[in-house]
Amino acid sequence: MAFSISDFRELAVIGRGQYGSCSLAEHQPSGERVVLKVVPLDGLDGELAGAATQEVALLSRLHHPAIVRCFGSFAHSGALYIVMEYCEKGDLERAIKAARASRKHFSEEQIIDWFSQLLSAVAYCHKAGVLHRDIKSTNGEVTPFALHPARMTAPRSAFNHHRHHSTVPTCLQYF
Repeated sequence: MAFSISDFRELAVIGRGQYGSCSLAEHQPSGERVVLKVVPLDGLDGELAGAATQEVALLSRLHHPAIVRCFGSFAHSGALYIVMEYCEKGDLERAIKAARASRKHFSEEQIIDWFSQLLSAVAYCHKAGVLHRDIKSTNGEVTPFALHPARMTAPRSAFNHHRHHSTVPTCLQYF
């Protein structure tokens, strides 16, 4: 699907990081809420900018119930916009902090379920030749029914390829 900036209405900025910002947005043609991650390309050399676009194409082809979807991307005003699935419950770290603050514990069944989803997502990525380089609680997104634990993240240098595997850039991390 081809996107353009006019397809989206920004609702709120939900994060800022070293490499860009993320906004909750409405995809106006469908009314669906998505995350728009904006990565300025001005600071990247031509090779890295091209590699970033190639990585988004790779990530757009990853389809697994425990991997947050990357729907595609587009360029606008010197930046790469990455259109991602919105996980309204936030990341696993947030869920852990909320449980700790309310002195509640996750059930053993919940933890096993989340861990199983994580392992399934990582196995799927490995079969697709994609390496996850930073598994941690802030990279796991919680939806009303499931954990989406394969939020991919890596430093900007991850746009470089190693052997036959692709490393995954920051585009599946909200910041």
